[in-house]
Parts: sequence; C-alpha cells; structure tokens
Amino acid sequence: MGEAWIKFNNFSFTYAGAQFPALKDINLTIEKGEKVLVLGANGSGKTSFLKALNQELGTAANPGKIEGSVSYCDHNVESFKGKDIADFISEDSADQELVDLAPQDEGDFTKQIWSLLAKDSQERSFNDLSAGEQDLYRMMDHIKDHKKVYIFDEPLANLAPRAAEHFVDALDDFHMKTQSTIVVVEHRLEQMMYRHIDRVLVLLGGRLVFDGSLSDLLHHAILANLDVREPLYVTAMRYAGYPLDQVHHIAHVNHISGPKLKDVMEDWALSIPSFRYQESTEELIRLEDVSYHYNHKNHALKDLDLKICQGEMLSVVGANGAGKTTLSRILSQCLEADQGQVFWHGQEITAANRQKVKNKIAYLPQNFRPLIVGATPWEQLEKFYANYQEAGCQLSPDKEALFNQLLSAIGFDHLKHYPLKFLSYGQLKHLLLACVLLKDPELIIIDEPTEGQDYKHMVDFMGSLYRINQEKGIAVIMNTHDVEVLLAYTRRCLVMSEGEIIADTDPVYVTSNENLVDQAALRESSLSVFAKRIGLVDPYTFIRKFMDYDREVQQS
Repeated sequence: MGEAWIKFNNFSFTYAGAQFPALKDINLTIEKGEKVLVLGANGSGKTSFLKALNQELGTAANPGKIEGSVSYCDHNVESFKGKDIADFISEDSADQELVDLAPQDEGDFTKQIWSLLAKDSQERSFNDLSAGEQDLYRMMDHIKDHKKVYIFDEPLANLAPRAAEHFVDALDDFHMKTQSTIVVVEHRLEQMMYRHIDRVLVLLGGRLVFDGSLSDLLHHAILANLDVREPLYVTAMRYAGYPLDQVHHIAHVNHISGPKLKDVMEDWALSIPSFRYQESTEELIRLEDVSYHYNHKNHALKDLDLKICQGEMLSVVGANGAGKTTLSRILSQCLEADQGQVFWHGQEITAANRQKVKNKIAYLPQNFRPLIVGATPWEQLEKFYANYQEAGCQLSPDKEALFNQLLSAIGFDHLKHYPLKFLSYGQLKHLLLACVLLKDPELIIIDEPTEGQDYKHMVDFMGSLYRINQEKGIAVIMNTHDVEVLLAYTRRCLVMSEGEIIADTDPVYVTSNENLVDQAALRESSLSVFAKRIGLVDPYTFIRKFMDYDREVQQS
C-alpha cells in the first residue's frame, strides 16, 4: 500500500437539525497519487463527502455532529466546482483573446494543458465562450504544479463532449506528470472512462456501497439500481442476457471481447421488434432563406431553409457558436430574421401576427434561472399564468384545476407549496416545463434538457417531454450535446456549423459518422464503437432497436 492522504474510520456526520445522517459509517483510505472517481445520484451524500474531504464539516458554515474520525495527512488541497467556480480570472480579461490569457511560463505544465484546451477556441474572446468553456479555463488557469491534491465537483457539467474530452485528456496528463491526488465527482461516467481511473467510489444514502476498480463496478452491473447511468454498451449486454463476468476489457469499449458476444447480441437484436413511429407531414413552422447576424459581423445564420412538422421531436447539434441558440430565438420569435421569411402553419409571420404566433411557442433557454420568479411551485405557476394572460394567451379559466393537473403530471403533488430554494436543478427545470404548458403551446424549444441532472432526474424529465410530444402532439426541438438523449428520443437531427445546417438526417447516422461527429463537436456513440468492435452485421439497426427498447424500459 502507498502513503495515505486521508483516512475515514467509522465516520458519520449529521447536520444540525437533521433527523438522519448525511454520511454514515464511512471507512475509507485514499492514498497519495490516486485518481479517484466518485459516483452517486443526487442526495446520495456526494456533496457532504466532498465537504469532508475539504475539512468543511463540523465548522460554523456546516455545523453538526461528527462520529468516528477522519485523519488528514496533507492539507495542501485545491477544490473546484464545475457549476459555480470562483472568478479566478479578472474582469478585465473578459475581452482578451484566449492566447493572451494563457500562462506565460513556457516551462509551466499548466500552459501545456491550456494549449490543449484552447485548440478549438483560441481565436475567440473569453466572453464568446460557453459557460462550460469559461469554467474550464478558470480551472486550468488556477492549476499549479505545487498543489498535491485536487478535488473537482462535476467539472464536465457544462461542457460539450469535445471540450469534456479535452478536459479528461488534460487531467490525466497532469496526473501522470505530477502524481497529484485527484478526486472527481461526476455524473458523466462514460466520458470519464475515456482515460484511466485508479478507483471508483459509489455512494447511496450517505453510505459507501462500492469501492473498487471500474472493471469490477461494470462487471457487477449495479449502477442502474443506484440511479447512475451505466455505459450504454454494458446496458445492451445486460439486456441481451450476456454474462458480464465473461467480458474481457469491459471498461475499454475499443478493446472489448467475449465468447460468442457477437452472436448473442445479434440474436437479441433480431428478437426485438422495430418501434413504430407516427410521422406527421403537416407543416408547423418553416424558414425560407433566413439569415441573421449580430452587430453587422459574421453571419450567425446563413441562408437557412428548414421545415418543422406538427408533432415532430428533433434534435439540433453543433459546436459552440454554430448557430443553435440563434436558430432557437428565430423560431421562437425572440429575434426577427435580417433576411428571409418565416411561416407558421403556412402563413408568413409579420408584425401583425407575431405575438399570436409567439403565444403558441415556448422556449426554455439553457440559463433558465432568471425565469424562476416565484417562492413556491404554485406561486411560480401563478406568475407565469399572469404573464401569459397579459400577453393575450388563451388560458383555461379553471386555474386551480389546471395547476393541480400540471403539478401532478411532473410528480409535484406534495411540493405545491414547497420553497423553491430547496428544489434541485432538475426539479426546477421540470417545474418550468409545467409552467410553459400553461399556454398549451404547439412547439417547445429547449436548450440542453439534461444538463446538470443525475440519471434519475434526466429520465424523469425526458419522460415528461416525451409524453408531452406523444400524447399532446406538441412538437419539440432540443439543442443538445447528450448523445444518448438525441439517439433515444429523436428521429431527426440537424447538424449546424458556422450558421448553416450541414446535415438533416437520422441521429444514429450523425453519431456514427466520423466527419459529422467532428463538425458537431460530439463524440461517437459507445454503442457505435461497440457494434463495430464486435463486428455486428447491421450496426444501424442494432443501435436504433436498442435505443427504442431502452427508452421504453426507462419510462415503464
């Protein structure tokens, strides 16, 4: 065994005023130089565990009762939170080019990391980056070789797949060079598996329920029962009844193998019926030769032609700056095109009918927090109802019945008058979905529907969105980087690049085509890699059947 960094001995912690412990009977030693991944659903105890690592429990900020002991062998710790990182970069750096923000010491390993992370965005200013990229630059700017321990809280939360891949690359290179102790808490297991992980910890209900290697964790097939999304290729083998203990290199899909694995998977795919979709050809909204640019600069959208049908559910993908958000704002009538025409049910949208059309479209942006205006879910609905009424929307006169119906549909029966400040990120997003349904829209446009949510809340939210689409016939457009979600829930995918739609095709094709994956800043689906690796005859049908089957299992 190596030298210990931290030791927990029968450690439990109960917050002041709480009835039950947040952490219970933790026995654990993390050694110096280890790279550890911590998994667990929301409420599993991950946040409290990180506070314990940072010596924050039992302090004035986090009062409570400590039982057992925790021993720190090194206090030289740096901690980063992916969603809410302190602003390490000064305000006057916001308009600088990124190359000017990079560390200036040529020998500093931080500069090597910075160069790797900047390769997709070095010509943009800091303000032009996405929230996730800004978080990433702040973290990298503050990493210095003299620290011995680094703790990352959901560092991939706001990052697109390519940026997340760069981060995982950089973190692993940094770990190998410095032999620092690194602890990462993250929901996105598949992307963290891209590089080596020494050890995985899984928390449930404040208890440590798994402590071991990634391979052992996947062989045990326990993640689905812990509300943690397991790699899709592992789920596929589990559905097919393939014995996971016979799988070689289960944590490395590029090298995976097993006796008769191909035969078992093909037999299973043949046994699954193809899912039948009802397709509408009735036009809902159409763009003709639409262009838009900001401040007379380069086109954000260029000569777009696009038709969306009633009841469609489609995804839009592309790198940051590709034009996805601008397209959403044009479709939702938040912006007017500089050039071209927009039609609603075949009628051109003009100043005379724009508000009427706008009342039938709901747009949920990525940064939805400014839309949280109530103190409770019921009050939030009240505020939206009043705003929609003022805008001239046609609303149900039986307000109380409508509120009860919408809150019940999202599982909020017991939370009607619960303070919003205590709701999770995923619950707030779910509530906003209920709010926009007040006006009975014909089209919902949503940015990054699964961002910042654990597996359970993601399944719940996407289930609600899917039912709305299937049962009410409301068209849904999702801007997303989540490969699994676009495969499971959409049958059409638009790929955007530099303000143009460069592909309008099936999501399975998008996530399997190397060129489109690269241009959309995505990552190839692990199912696609798995299917190619084991030599399946028809990877497309296998992936489509699996995603449909898995979605129905999740929603059952």
